[in-house]
Amino acid sequence: MRTKDSKYVKEIVDKLKLVSKDNAVRTGGTDEGFNVKIEAEDIRRGTGRQRIKEPILNSFMEAFNKEGFKSEVDYDTKNISIYVPPILEQRTSFTLNAITERAEIVSEINIREEYETVENL
Repeated sequence: MRTKDSKYVKEIVDKLKLVSKDNAVRTGGTDEGFNVKIEAEDIRRGTGRQRIKEPILNSFMEAFNKEGFKSEVDYDTKNISIYVPPILEQRTSFTLNAITERAEIVSEINIREEYETVENL
C-alpha cells in the first residue's frame, strides 16, 4: 500500500474509533455499532488515485478488518462498506479492566469536549 493510501486508511480508522467511543459514552454503553460506506470517489479524492483496482480495494478492506471492523467491497461500484461494532459489550457485571477502559473513554471524550469549549471562547 502506498504511503498516501496508508495515511488515508489511518485517518478513516482514527475517525471511526473516535466516533465509536463517543457513541459508547453518549449512549451509556448501549450503542449498537454503525455502518459506513466509503465511495469510490472518496477514495480517489483521499488518495489522489485516478483508478482504483481490485488489489487496492482488497488492501483497504484488509486494513479495516485488521483494526477490528468488518468491511466488504462492492467490486462493481468500488465502494467499501464498513461495520463498526459497538465498543462495549452489553452486560450487567464488569471486571476492573472493563471499568478502567470505560473511565479512560469517558476521560478522553471529556478532555476533547473541554478543549473544544476553550477553542470556542
